Amino acid sequence: MRDQDFLNHFLQKEYFKKHSKVLLALSGGLDSMFLFQLLSTYQNELEIELILAHVNHKQRRESDWEENELRKLADAAELPIYITSFLGDFSEARAREFRYDFFRKIMKEIGATALVTAHHADDQVETILMRLIRGSRLRYLTGIKESQVVDGIEIIRPLLHFHKKDFPPIVHFEDQTNQENTYFRNRIRNRYLPELEKENPRLKSALLDLGREISDYQATITELSKQIDVEDLNELFSYSQQTQGILLQNYLNQFPDLNLTKAQFAEVRQILATKSQYRHSLKNGYELIKEYQRFQICKISPQADEKE
Repeated sequence: MRDQDFLNHFLQKEYFKKHSKVLLALSGGLDSMFLFQLLSTYQNELEIELILAHVNHKQRRESDWEENELRKLADAAELPIYITSFLGDFSEARAREFRYDFFRKIMKEIGATALVTAHHADDQVETILMRLIRGSRLRYLTGIKESQVVDGIEIIRPLLHFHKKDFPPIVHFEDQTNQENTYFRNRIRNRYLPELEKENPRLKSALLDLGREISDYQATITELSKQIDVEDLNELFSYSQQTQGILLQNYLNQFPDLNLTKAQFAEVRQILATKSQYRHSLKNGYELIKEYQRFQICKISPQADEKE
């Protein structure tokens, strides 16, 4: 594919229409280096100011050398780059949390309103299959969102419709640990997907179609339930148990960082059905407040923390 094809896609989707200053998460891999090439080349056409951010995870001997090479790359492109090193015991989850905390901090300092990452269609396939194997709720099988707002920051993934094979073979850093099967995602990529594709060579397309179909159902449910006040329990309980569950799940979609497990979701339903006045701490700083025939879910206030 030509670079112009990617640019046309970006313009058609209007990813950056509301943003003038964006932060690119630059890992050094093929996907992020190609996205860097696109965004830096077409800054004027996209009407953006580009800033770079890199996290050195300190897990490989090459990490420091790659960090220096990325500094040189930023200097050559005359773009600012912010770099930090991961601290603490390494795990995929802790590293991801560390990265996004760093990105949020930089964005606040520089006034950027969008974080851009280089997730692509192959990442999407792996994510959907991982969640399917783990038994995730149906709404999570839509996979990674093309764009989403978390804590006031819009995360944009403009390459999500493209596969890695669509990217040109430009200079990048190859992480050899991607070939190791220590982590679940690596086993999905290196072992499970190749085996399953022997049964269905179009498995990747099928998983992507599944994610899109579930997303369409969710959009339909949201549209049809706009007139339903889910927080009014008299109204919610007027529907069947099955419909109540779907409406409540759809209501929870407005809290993207809440992510209740099936057991926690069942606990919320039990509280709504049996308690009259009740406050219940959920996860990630949220609480459920039940007052007779109404309820709401909100962030725990400092006063609530003090009282607790």
